[in-house]
Amino acid sequence: MNTRNFLAFGLIALLGAACGGSKSTTPAAGGTKTFACNFSTGGLCLSITGIPAATDLTSSNNACTSGGGAVVASCPTTSRVGCCAMPKSTPTDPTQQTFCYYSPTFDATSGRADCEAPPAGTWTPG
Repeated sequence: MNTRNFLAFGLIALLGAACGGSKSTTPAAGGTKTFACNFSTGGLCLSITGIPAATDLTSSNNACTSGGGAVVASCPTTSRVGCCAMPKSTPTDPTQQTFCYYSPTFDATSGRADCEAPPAGTWTPG
């Protein structure tokens, strides 16, 4: 299992099970919000956009912090080497999961390799 799958598995499972708002979400246009969890010591940050506004993210927030992450408004840009947009689980899935990779844990080559490991995402440098 690659780094991205290992760190985010619990958060994504909780979000998928809940799909209903808490203090750490950011309202966005169209009645959606964003969830982000920064695993700074692991060099990763998970951002999920397009979450329906009625979604309760309390369990995801708790999973983030208990897993060593910090709930943030958005993934930071400082030291970011690239981001990986994951394929949607279904064509009608309103959410987009993106993992951002940070130095010194990752460089552009190792981040891209992790992104392109199954299930392969789309890498964007920087």
